[in-house]
Amino acid sequence: MLRPVNDSDFEFAYDFYMDSRVNPFMSFEVMSKGDFKDIWDELKGSSFFLAFDDQNKNLVGLCTLKKSVRRSAHVARLGSLVVNPSLQRQGIGKSFMKELFRFSLEKGIRRLDLMVEEDNVQAINFYKKLDFVEEGRLSHYFKRESSPQFVSEVLMAKFLSG
Repeated sequence: MLRPVNDSDFEFAYDFYMDSRVNPFMSFEVMSKGDFKDIWDELKGSSFFLAFDDQNKNLVGLCTLKKSVRRSAHVARLGSLVVNPSLQRQGIGKSFMKELFRFSLEKGIRRLDLMVEEDNVQAINFYKKLDFVEEGRLSHYFKRESSPQFVSEVLMAKFLSG
């Protein structure tokens, strides 16, 4: 079930986003809960900051959608997508995305785009299975604090029909 995030989701969000299997692919480093509060507030400022609950109403995923305006009002940028790392590869991400596609269409969104680090092969393959296509790359775009290397971003998009 897709729903707006609320403040009671903060602890789960912190745990999900700071997990060592997830954090390298986020746009922020590992940090204290106090410092993450600023990130949390920034994420809540997105057009939509959404949570995905399983059938037992347990939070299992989060993402942001930033809706564009005017001539590109049919476009939204998908960001900060995370599924509980201990529940990955069980179909939850696919269910989450199907709900997100439905939600997007209801909001007048026909195109979803995203950026994913080129070394996040698991995510790239996941998006390709959902019919996202690569539209380009931003070379040397991303820099992790723990590495001297820069990482390129892969631009991907999907047009939603409905």
